[in-house]
Amino acid sequence: MTPADGDDGIDSKAAARQWEGRAKANRDELAVLQADVADVAGLRARLATAEADAAAARLDLARHRVAAQFQHPIELVVGETEEEMRANAAKLATWVVARPDRRPFRC
Repeated sequence: MTPADGDDGIDSKAAARQWEGRAKANRDELAVLQADVADVAGLRARLATAEADAAAARLDLARHRVAAQFQHPIELVVGETEEEMRANAAKLATWVVARPDRRPFRC
């Protein structure tokens, strides 16, 4: 029996080298996975920004549709949803028709 061998006949140095190699491989794999996690976090942030931009664009499109439908200036079309915008534009149209002297603009 050599000094490197344990009581059960396993070469301790060889086993230690093998586990050290596995640990280094795991460390390298961990670094790759951490980089992937960072990439995913960045992509999620970009997705959230893109979704917010798309929602704002849809709301702006709705505002333009309602302004065109009711022939109101875009600045007077207000609301958080297209339905709210339509309801407010209809009220404004009723108010303008009922009281021509209050008409703040020409349609």
